[in-house]
Amino acid sequence: MNKVGFSVIYSPAKRDLPFYKRLLKDMLSAGCQAIELHTPTHALLDAELLRLVGQFPYRAIHTSDLIP
Repeated sequence: MNKVGFSVIYSPAKRDLPFYKRLLKDMLSAGCQAIELHTPTHALLDAELLRLVGQFPYRAIHTSDLIP
């Protein structure tokens, strides 16, 4: 069975970090099992936000700056 979740566009210019932390906590509390996080750069993601993302059984992070 597919996991249910949402795609989140992380845009610190539009919303602050506490907003996104609350959003992910609310998604986990609601039983979401999947997340796709879109971010312009991985450097914007702090340790707590990554810990929250890591709690989802299915997760994907989309960013354009991870090219070696």
